[in-house]
Amino acid sequence: MRYAYLTCELLGRDLDSRLLIAAHLVKRGVACLVGQQWSMFANASKAPRGTFLFKTANAIQGVNAALCRRHGHKVVISDEEVLAMSSSEMIASITARASVDAADMFLALDARHRDVVDGILPGKTKIAGSARVDLLMRHAQIYQPEADQAREAGPYILVNTSFGTLNSVWGSAEKALGVANLTMASAVGREKSDRIIRNTVDFERAAFSTVNELLKWVRASLPHRVVLRPHPAERADVWRSFPGVEVMEKTNPIPWLLGADLMIHANSTTGLEGALVGTPCLNIVPAEASDLADSFALNAFNFTAGTIDEAKSAIADFLLHGSGPIRAQARPAFIPDGARTAADLIAPLSEDGPEIASWVRYEPRERQVEKFDISAADFAVQLKRIFDAVGVKSVQVGQLDRALFLVVPG
Repeated sequence: MRYAYLTCELLGRDLDSRLLIAAHLVKRGVACLVGQQWSMFANASKAPRGTFLFKTANAIQGVNAALCRRHGHKVVISDEEVLAMSSSEMIASITARASVDAADMFLALDARHRDVVDGILPGKTKIAGSARVDLLMRHAQIYQPEADQAREAGPYILVNTSFGTLNSVWGSAEKALGVANLTMASAVGREKSDRIIRNTVDFERAAFSTVNELLKWVRASLPHRVVLRPHPAERADVWRSFPGVEVMEKTNPIPWLLGADLMIHANSTTGLEGALVGTPCLNIVPAEASDLADSFALNAFNFTAGTIDEAKSAIADFLLHGSGPIRAQARPAFIPDGARTAADLIAPLSEDGPEIASWVRYEPRERQVEKFDISAADFAVQLKRIFDAVGVKSVQVGQLDRALFLVVPG
């Protein structure tokens, strides 16, 4: 039996794209472990040798990747965080040398991403696209029933926030910045890291104020419901204090995007995802804090407002009159078939090994459970709809640990 360990950290973000890759690997005769990553790392020394797939390339994951490689596993690194980035410096800032060093193969999103990784350590990179993009461009229809359900209570505006510094789950901006600086400085040096972090803080402060004011105006001026999805690195309780705002944390963004009349964000990757599924999007980038936003590609695909008055005017024109700049939204172009390409590259890396005879249960910390937890029944539902979409009908599924599952061909 050949094994692929498809690590997940965030339930709403990671599971479905990992299941899409797993479906293509199962077609190639590879058994897949899918679910919370911490149990996989804890069992790396005892588990059958296989291929670990990581979704980010920061310094923290570099430590885990090196651990897996020391225990004889192959290591494949990808990085979904670069999806909306246009600046090579920003991509480099989250690409740690430790992750590239530990990789047997690095799966780049595109040629630009490949060039950055090759500049760190050449010879390991393959262009593979993105399974997350595949879900949006090829399989979004599987989320339509959830989107229809989301609209049953009435039309809504979706607000995706991304204030992981000012509204951090770490409890303070200082702690969040400390973590960010630790990972960035190891990739691009302290001077560049400090500059990127200063720009991040300036942007979040300006955008947070604008989004707060805009939320109040939308609730007072428009008939729409307001559904807000905070970033996983944010404290959701802060947003619950807003009257009339429905907070939906830890959820997959695709159904909410499909059901929304409009999505509002402040330089969030969900703006690009919205453009991929055809959801009209408004990007908030305060003019006085645009340096950070210039490193992202969102301005090319979403109408971007630099002031609160510009945002209000564009929203009113679009929702009340069906006109204005929000209507003219371009669709991003990405390499297709990222999940299939990833499976083609991962499958040959693992050699046949013994069946999994035992698994040491891992007791996750509270924060880890908050990030990723799913029952066997819910996992089976998610797996079936993804596997059905790519024509995989015959699999066996077993549970190895809390929120960790083994999917075997046939």
